[in-house]
Amino acid sequence: MSELYAGANEDRLDQKLKKIYGNQELDNKKKIEQMVKFYYDEVVVDYKKAFQSVIHITSDHALNEFMVEYSAEQSKRAEIIMQKYEVLSKEYQS
Repeated sequence: MSELYAGANEDRLDQKLKKIYGNQELDNKKKIEQMVKFYYDEVVVDYKKAFQSVIHITSDHALNEFMVEYSAEQSKRAEIIMQKYEVLSKEYQS
């Protein structure tokens, strides 16, 4: 799904750029001004969103890895406690 969105977004940006470039009513200076505005208003914003998405996904992945490791450690501790409990229970019953 994200690949389709990315492709559609690239097509949208490409169409806007072609519209600016192909506008015969504007001189080159005005085209450059519009392209600079387009760059800052469209391209930079999209890169920023993509960067934030990568950071978010990366941080989620790191958090998930930490939680898996933490859960494994807690499980090991619980097993040790249960083993000690069983030993103590047997000793107490004897």
